[in-house]
Amino acid sequence: MNYRTVLLGDIAKEDRVIVDPNSIEALNRPYLGLEQIESGTGHILSYDVSSAEGKSTTFEFDESHVLYGKLRPYLNKVALPNRPGRCSTEIIPLRPHEVDREFLALLLRSDRLVTAAMSGKTGSRMPRADMDNLFNLQITIPESREDQHNIACKINSLLATAEDARKTSQILLHDTHQLIKAILNQDFCTLTKVDKVPIGDLAHTTSGSTPSRSHKDFWSPAIHPWVKTSEVAFRPIVQTEESISDLALQECSLSLLPAGTVLVAMYGQGKTRGQSAVLQISATTNQACFAILPNESLDPYYLQLWLRHSYGTLRALSESRGGNQSNLNAEMLNAFEIPLLPLEEQRALASRLRAAIAEAESMQRLLAAKLSDIELLPSRILAQAFDS
Repeated sequence: MNYRTVLLGDIAKEDRVIVDPNSIEALNRPYLGLEQIESGTGHILSYDVSSAEGKSTTFEFDESHVLYGKLRPYLNKVALPNRPGRCSTEIIPLRPHEVDREFLALLLRSDRLVTAAMSGKTGSRMPRADMDNLFNLQITIPESREDQHNIACKINSLLATAEDARKTSQILLHDTHQLIKAILNQDFCTLTKVDKVPIGDLAHTTSGSTPSRSHKDFWSPAIHPWVKTSEVAFRPIVQTEESISDLALQECSLSLLPAGTVLVAMYGQGKTRGQSAVLQISATTNQACFAILPNESLDPYYLQLWLRHSYGTLRALSESRGGNQSNLNAEMLNAFEIPLLPLEEQRALASRLRAAIAEAESMQRLLAAKLSDIELLPSRILAQAFDS
């Protein structure tokens, strides 16, 4: 196989043909925004066929172009359209010149080209590739278009295999999450005839506060662990990201909670709200953590597992408030009921469930590690093809 050395700009020509947003041409061409191109793979997720988007100036493209996302080039958005359309000006239509189109697209997705795009970027918060810098990059490619096409086909086959493996691993990882739900459901759903008692009738509850960040003496010397809701994540809490001083403990309405305290996140973005955990150390918390102190009626792990089983119910309970009030509060959680088994039965059930969940979580970690490795395969495949 013979090779030639060229500049990227010799084989990829910018083709910026402007489409007036008020023209008939704009109405006839579906719009493609940068967010509609999948990072890393270049898959086009959708087109806006109604042209509701793209009210400003756009570039036209067709099936002969390679679409290159210049905004935040580290997102690696390089697409091959299969129909005519018009795109955001953050996407540059490139016309291949004496090079196979698929080969060029794969080359542009390689780490070497992404690094080159980032090295000449402009802007800090929203970096854009310096196209002149990118086009001046020297590369070596097969002379024959047929050889280029054959290489592209082999790479695409490997990438498709890697994508299949990624999807399979994601399904298996999702299944382990479902397995944990099933483990909890199997036992807790049998307790329908057990009397339920509000948590507030069984235990003392409290919450914490956030010492002023401007008062340095509240944070130094850092002595007492201080829990944020992001650390309440269905795992025992054995350490915290931050700690407070003795002065903060005395002056900021904070109590040192003992090991065995069960915490529930009352606020939090995403999945945080409603998650729970058991303190395995003495610690304080912020005001968004609801704390259930240990007592002789409740095994803390049984209580936490019941709360984990009830995660969906707690989320629905808080969301029912609507608007900006979709948080849990002390009143809701004190009124939340738990099946009150005898203490020894609580401990036995908690022990059995914790052992089963530990096995499932061990499987999760293995699958997550495997998925992380698989997700690196595309860049490794492209690096082997283009970066050597």
